[in-house]
Amino acid sequence: MAHTLKAKKRDLLKKKVAQLRSEGEIPAVIYGPEVKENVIITVSEIEFTKIYEQAGTNTVVDLTVEGEKEPRPVIIKATDVEPVKDNFVHADFYQFKVGVKIDVTININLVGVSNAIKNLSGILMQSLNSIDVKCFPRDMLSSMDVDIATLETFDDKIYVKDLELDTEKFEILNKLDEVIVSVSAPRVEEKIEVEEKPAEEGGEGAEGEEGVEGEEGKEGEGKPAEGGEKPAEGGDKK
Repeated sequence: MAHTLKAKKRDLLKKKVAQLRSEGEIPAVIYGPEVKENVIITVSEIEFTKIYEQAGTNTVVDLTVEGEKEPRPVIIKATDVEPVKDNFVHADFYQFKVGVKIDVTININLVGVSNAIKNLSGILMQSLNSIDVKCFPRDMLSSMDVDIATLETFDDKIYVKDLELDTEKFEILNKLDEVIVSVSAPRVEEKIEVEEKPAEEGGEGAEGEEGVEGEEGKEGEGKPAEGGEKPAEGGDKK
């Protein structure tokens, strides 16, 4: 279902961007293969925010520009957001060529409960967060759900080929054997046993040497010093 949005052409010389935003309008631009020259416009911030919250990107918007008879089929290609107030300050609209397929990125949302995670304490491993497809603009999807209930063991995997996509509408550009999500076994911390090692021989020898040195010291104490013998001789001469 296409959403509708009204826009006004903007004269860069008449109103500054700050003034437009203060009046509840945000500047925007229209471009694409069907546009010879970029069209500078403004749209209501309130209306644009409503549509973006409902549709996001990859959704067709019938954009009616003031002064034009027919609405322009566009998609919201990009947005700029003010980081502090978290409101939109600019938008890019891509006007596609009707009847021609375009490349689209579809985000993957994981849903459901996996037995390998719930009962086996496995770890979820998501390899792909999105897939690329080619389709007509009015068949586009912003995201799709993937049920992980089929992941019952650590050997189970969900591949791109397992996605429930209508192949008549969507041409998948990813490799079909690419893994989207799997469950790995929980990590087990290895316990390292520290064995008590016997004292090294060198250590024992050192202790023995200390004992020998002590004994030598004691023997030394029992022997008279050579320097002490001479004075005794001198005393006898007197």
